[in-house]
Amino acid sequence: MNTDNTTLWRQLQQAKLVTEERAPEQTATAAPWYMRTMLAFMGWVGALLILAVLFSGLSGMLKSNTGRLGIAIILGFTALLLFRGKESQDFRMQFALALSLAAQALIFWSLGNMLLPQQPVVAALVVMVLALVLLAGIPNSIHRLWSAGIASLALLYLMGQFGMAPVAGAILSGAACWLWQKEFDLVRWGSILRPLVWAVTLTALVQLSGEELHSLLQLLFSRQSSMQPELLVLRGAITLGIIILVTHTMLKEAGIKTFSLSGLAAMAVLFLLAFFIPGIGFSLLLTLVAFSRGNHLLAGMAVASLLLFLSKYYYLLDISLLHKSLLLAVSGLLLLALRLLIMHLSASGATK
Repeated sequence: MNTDNTTLWRQLQQAKLVTEERAPEQTATAAPWYMRTMLAFMGWVGALLILAVLFSGLSGMLKSNTGRLGIAIILGFTALLLFRGKESQDFRMQFALALSLAAQALIFWSLGNMLLPQQPVVAALVVMVLALVLLAGIPNSIHRLWSAGIASLALLYLMGQFGMAPVAGAILSGAACWLWQKEFDLVRWGSILRPLVWAVTLTALVQLSGEELHSLLQLLFSRQSSMQPELLVLRGAITLGIIILVTHTMLKEAGIKTFSLSGLAAMAVLFLLAFFIPGIGFSLLLTLVAFSRGNHLLAGMAVASLLLFLSKYYYLLDISLLHKSLLLAVSGLLLLALRLLIMHLSASGATK
């Protein structure tokens, strides 16, 4: 605080307008968004130019796995030093982010050449562990989201390698919903867990969007399912556990008993959707969790994914237009009946 501010503060004290001994520290005014965008862009330009010069001068080292790993260690250590400091310094943070991504690309390139052809499981494990270390060690939100995404994709790949691909979507979606429900309880680790939860949520949506539609209508019309019976049972058990765990908390917060008529009806509807149409079920469950936690960004993404899965399910469903029309008609009748039931329960509860 300069001399003029000190004198002014003393005059305010003498006039008994303030009671504090010292004036509060002045904080710098935040830069406009376009200035921050320009600085971030210049950080990427500067990093790319340096990387171009470095790689052109060390092109011989890039031909060997040892050389690539050596360059990656140097770039990663430099990025780690640049990441230490205020995250509001956009030029330095984006410069460090570009260097770190280049280092990770070189590491993954070398690991792919050394381990992926013969030992893909080991390569995926190494990538996942490295991504988790970077997630915990580098205090930058963008970099943590990137590292969490790499770790989630590596975990998804490992599930596929062990034959767990049919239940991977259920496991990831359940973990995402549970972690979002514990968002306030785990606020101490929010800087690390929040990017991880976002990455798991996005990975679950990607996985569910690519899954084969094991829907109720397919089972009814085709009388068969391509999923193995034991995996079908495991998926049902995981889905049921997720529904009970997540809905129990929401119903308890709303003052509704879990084993009441409305509670059991809600769990049954969510279970049927999540089991037979996993994308729609998970999106609906994620929407409920987002609204219960007041997370507007998550709610927007969940509603968008719900609309996407509804359109995908309807237009890609391998049934005739007549069956699709019947589906819409039955869905409308069920929704109207559900509305009447809710109105009846609300009216009976108000009269008591």
